[in-house]
Amino acid sequence: MGKISTLWPILALLTPGVASAEKVVLTPLLSDDTVNDKQRVAIRQLISSELDFSPGVSSVIELQSVPSSLNEGCLGSARCLGSLTSANGGEQMITGKMSSSGSSFTLDLLLFSGGQIVRRKAFTVPQDPTGLANSMTPVIQEILTGHDLNQAASTTPTASDFSLEEEDLGHSAQLAAIDAAAAGLAVASAPPAPAPAPAPAPGPDADVANINFGNAINDISTEEIDQMIQFGTPPGMGSSTASTLPPPPPPRAPP
Repeated sequence: MGKISTLWPILALLTPGVASAEKVVLTPLLSDDTVNDKQRVAIRQLISSELDFSPGVSSVIELQSVPSSLNEGCLGSARCLGSLTSANGGEQMITGKMSSSGSSFTLDLLLFSGGQIVRRKAFTVPQDPTGLANSMTPVIQEILTGHDLNQAASTTPTASDFSLEEEDLGHSAQLAAIDAAAAGLAVASAPPAPAPAPAPAPGPDADVANINFGNAINDISTEEIDQMIQFGTPPGMGSSTASTLPPPPPPRAPP
């Protein structure tokens, strides 16, 4: 259903009669004794719902009962159908007949437009409510446009069906996109730069070994060295210096 519904605007443009339609008269379908009133009403309501959502149909004039002049002969007469269409204020009309056989309905539908019977075709649809509802979209669109939507949906162009011209138009853009993606991938996958190796831990003699006196040691005099070197007082000696010590005893005289 989704694929078929996307084709409606395109098919409407391909069929000028549908694109210019404004009002469509819908009559109940003629039927024989194989169809009961409930089934005939259900078919009419399904057709009406499909017309409401069809491109080019501005409104649906839904007749609740079969017009007295609508019979088997009228279905083949453009004059009779035209009279019914204009009498009910429409530009087009969808009508026909139906019958039942086993688990299916046969719908003989026609489209009257522009003073002539544009299209007439018989369709076989299931009586199962779900199957019937699903089958009505392609049936009504084919009556309106002349295009088999089931076939159109099965032949929807794929990427390989595009023309060479369309491929050429997008070729440069595709290459640019591929190059950009490749560049981004290369950046993303490049290994990070190695971190710098940590400096080795200093050894116990690192500070002494790294001391660079340069020429400063040559500028230090002996006196400055003596002043810079201070010896502490030996333990137990107090603050006495060599100048305060008593003189040594005089040498003894020989006997």
